[in-house]
Amino acid sequence: KSHLPGYACMYCHDPNTQSKTKFTVAGTVLNEARSAIQPKAVIKLYTKVKGQGKLIATVRTDALGNFYTDKEINFKAGLYPVLSGTPGVKEDTKYMLHPVFNGSCNSCHGPAAERLGID
Repeated sequence: KSHLPGYACMYCHDPNTQSKTKFTVAGTVLNEARSAIQPKAVIKLYTKVKGQGKLIATVRTDALGNFYTDKEINFKAGLYPVLSGTPGVKEDTKYMLHPVFNGSCNSCHGPAAERLGID
């Protein structure tokens, strides 16, 4: 069951931990003002920048704004996240211009850093 929005999910759910529930990608999305959770966001991982290349994974936020998957994902070559807000609203899309090499999103976008936010 989803819990603790905004905390570093992978601290407990990393594939190398003792947890029974292991994630390959996890994090939390807030609204643009970072004042409330965003329960209708979508995270997509592509092989190229700005949503280009092959779509590797799609993960949706739950009612607490948390997203997570245990699907096996190969980050070795780096993947480019795309964050969309309410599905179907093109203006609400953000692109990471640099590749990520793991799915621990809240390790960079968590309690002590710039949180993920979109409307």
